[in-house]
Amino acid sequence: MADLVILAPATADLIARVAAGMANDLVSTICLATPSPVAVVPAMNQQMYRAQATQHNLQTLATRGLLLWGPDSGSQACGDVGPGRMLDPLTIVDMAAQHFASPVKDLQHLNLMITAGRPVSHWIRCVISPTTALARWASRLPPPQRSGART
Repeated sequence: MADLVILAPATADLIARVAAGMANDLVSTICLATPSPVAVVPAMNQQMYRAQATQHNLQTLATRGLLLWGPDSGSQACGDVGPGRMLDPLTIVDMAAQHFASPVKDLQHLNLMITAGRPVSHWIRCVISPTTALARWASRLPPPQRSGART
């Protein structure tokens, strides 16, 4: 069993499926079946984030006790500026550590599963895609902070 499930990036579609209680893929099935805390880290266009349906879905998740982390605000991939950016991966790690009320360097008692999303069709996408940052967060931490976690 996971200590914490983090949905990052949580698209408007994923948020809607989890809010509706759907279990049509591995991620939404895990969210529906887990007794563990679930943190949702929104990542979408500012207009999608501000949409009434998205706000309703986020409120539904919050009412059910899911943790809402973010979003950040700023420049987006589409060129818009506003809320909807995914939090920086290191910020997500810090929030997870705060959730457990322990310093980030104490990962030994945690079980981590890190996914990089769907397979990429071209190597250059790995280099330029901002979603690969979440999969790289562990390599950006100093070695003492990475040691001990089971992945």
